[in-house]
Amino acid sequence: TQRFYQGQQTDTATQRPLKTHNVRQGTNFLERSLPGCPEELAALTLAFFRSVLRAPEVKMVLITPLIFLGIFGSMQFSRNPGPLSSSAQGWMVTGVVGISLLGMMQLMSNLFGFDRDGFRALVLLPVRRQHILIAKNLSFLPLTMGSGFLFLVILCLVLHVPPAHFFAGLFQLGAAFLLASIVGNFVSILAPYRIAPGSLKPTKTTSKTTLLIFLLHLLFPVAML
Repeated sequence: TQRFYQGQQTDTATQRPLKTHNVRQGTNFLERSLPGCPEELAALTLAFFRSVLRAPEVKMVLITPLIFLGIFGSMQFSRNPGPLSSSAQGWMVTGVVGISLLGMMQLMSNLFGFDRDGFRALVLLPVRRQHILIAKNLSFLPLTMGSGFLFLVILCLVLHVPPAHFFAGLFQLGAAFLLASIVGNFVSILAPYRIAPGSLKPTKTTSKTTLLIFLLHLLFPVAML
């Protein structure tokens, strides 16, 4: 091919035997299907999920709920208040659900800030815009539900929370994720901003945009309440 484009093509090219390679049969990760999702929505969700798993910023964000849980958990146990009432245990479950969503809100409220040059592909992609938003939300679903489930298990083992409170916490976690997705989609459309690669620092934001981002992030606690 190089000789052809340099005008050096000759007819004396030797015939080389073709090598056969064993092709491993299987389905590519991005070619998998998701139950109840159209093909384009499933492909977008899996692509976003793969991107999330590879981004170092996401790993930094996932550590935040663990830090919050350690700080508030140590404060609670340092007081040594004795056994908690059933009502207090229920509020502890709700608090753990809120903490698990609090760490993910920086990602969910800026859905396109980590795409970098890949955002051009989303602009030119011939798919429905709501499918892009839904795929973004679904890509965060395993991480959010996984971390929330882990926190609820730790809480139940440490404080001996009844099983009814645990299952109620799972329902609260699902409802909180839906609310966080609605708020996150709204903020991501109204005040998007670029994130510097390898960090969580916004770039190229004006003072007006920074103030708007701060005010919109206050919607998260309101939605959780």
